[in-house]
Amino acid sequence: MNESLDRYCARRGIHIVKRLGAGKDGTVFQTSRVSAIKVHERSESYFSERDVYIRLGEREIDEICGLSVPILIEYNDELLILEMTVVNPPYILDFASAWLDRPPDFSEEVLEEWHEQLRENFGERFPDVMGLLEALGNDAGVYLLDIHTHNVKFEKDPIP
Repeated sequence: MNESLDRYCARRGIHIVKRLGAGKDGTVFQTSRVSAIKVHERSESYFSERDVYIRLGEREIDEICGLSVPILIEYNDELLILEMTVVNPPYILDFASAWLDRPPDFSEEVLEEWHEQLRENFGERFPDVMGLLEALGNDAGVYLLDIHTHNVKFEKDPIP
């Protein structure tokens, strides 16, 4: 599979049950202890996501706007691995591209293009997504830009 993943699992006496998904930042696996392990490809995305999960944990946020948020169980900076709880819809996950404490400084034009993309992706759920993003910023100082239908699932949304 992956040397880092093998080392992490061996140290904890767990094994991989199945692959849950993959994206630009890494691959996620379900473990024998019913947790999810994300193996990151790059240290930048790993540290960004780790820091967000630490912040959410410090603020005891496991749900936001009715969507479950994975809880960080363990992490390994050397292996670039995060282990977290498994969540079911409704949920929000994947914070590898998030910013902490202040949103990126984008022009109005760029923000409008982003909003248009969110409108296209989420349709009638667009206001819910904007409320979710606002709550993340207000409650946790987390600013998420890479948001799509794979990392935000509302209660009645189909799972891809």
